[in-house]
Amino acid sequence: MTDLIFWVLFGILAGWIVNIATDTQGRQRVLGTLVIGILGAIAGGTLMRLLSERGIAGFSIPSLLTAVCGAIILLTLVQMTDKGK
Repeated sequence: MTDLIFWVLFGILAGWIVNIATDTQGRQRVLGTLVIGILGAIAGGTLMRLLSERGIAGFSIPSLLTAVCGAIILLTLVQMTDKGK
């Protein structure tokens, strides 16, 4: 349960970082960015848990990088589906 809380907190931070890095501040609302960050971080954390025995947990640089990578992948997928419309 604490892992999920960590990933939500990292997801909020990752969503903010990705929002700034991809310069989508004007095109996307804050809530949408935070949701993408949270979902991306949870997906990244789940994937890391599946790929390694322990996974990545707690407040650390690898956890933050995992969250940011998950958020970037999810944001890219969302943008690709938006362009298809």
